[in-house]
Amino acid sequence: MLNEDFDKILESLRVKLIGGTSYEIIKPIKIQNYYDVQNTIILLNFGFLNHNKENHGLNSGDILFIPGGKKINITLGVNNHTIIENEVFQKEKQSFLKKTDTNSKIVSSGALKKTNIFFLIFDARAYNTINFFSSLNIPPFSINKNVKPVQSVLEKIQDEQSGNLTGKEKLVELLTQQLGIELFRHILYEKLDLEQLSENNNYFKDARLMDIFNYIQENLNNDLSNKILANVAGVAPEYMSQFFKTLTGISPQEYVEYQRMEKSIELLKTTELSVHEISGSLGFNNTSYFCKRFKMMFGVTPKKMRKENAYSSSNALNKGLGY
Repeated sequence: MLNEDFDKILESLRVKLIGGTSYEIIKPIKIQNYYDVQNTIILLNFGFLNHNKENHGLNSGDILFIPGGKKINITLGVNNHTIIENEVFQKEKQSFLKKTDTNSKIVSSGALKKTNIFFLIFDARAYNTINFFSSLNIPPFSINKNVKPVQSVLEKIQDEQSGNLTGKEKLVELLTQQLGIELFRHILYEKLDLEQLSENNNYFKDARLMDIFNYIQENLNNDLSNKILANVAGVAPEYMSQFFKTLTGISPQEYVEYQRMEKSIELLKTTELSVHEISGSLGFNNTSYFCKRFKMMFGVTPKKMRKENAYSSSNALNKGLGY
């Protein structure tokens, strides 16, 4: 895959901030299997942050990037850590984190043992469909503070989020888009070689697959059988499953189900539709089956996820960790 191919992908990339907030760690914790369907970035302003991919803590100004769908163990703060699973953390995070009105970049003598982070969650879609950073199939990784393109953009977003200047939302929107591109550049030139990245993303090359992705996204409540998708792609129905799986590594119906489940999370968090209404609107004829598959995929029931994480879209930008 050449640079021109990557440019085409980036032209289609749409990056949206879900939440960004500065926090002080008021109770040291070890989060087992932290997970989010969206991408997570943690900027360590000062203090202690470690994860299961490192043998030592990050330094002030370093960044931890967690692609959507990847699980990781995270340690925040020093001494006497409370060990909790991600489900408990999402439910009781206010017991461990205190929102700060400003990003405390200057460390006072009394703050030497404290930990302050900027926690950002964002969505990144290629062709309005593909969860881009998840599609790269890379594990979570840290970024040194000396990688200025990523670090400086993230600090600008943090500064804007902590203030209330005119044009804040528009500037944050533009900066978040820039952040997505700078992250991809870092991955492209520092984390993966061209051959590996090309192998991970060979499905971007086939226009028929792009047509399928777009059709699925626009018809989640309709019949998305292999026969229908084969007609969209212009391939024989009996060849559809092999065609799709060769390019993506999963079957068409596995992909359809995942897209429906991702959409259900969005509806749970941004609407007051009942679980029955949501499952029906996404093509599930049986609500019990929908709930069973949801729990298998995300570890909690739809009702429990809504209870722990549901926020209206109007205040999502101010909620950070919980959206």
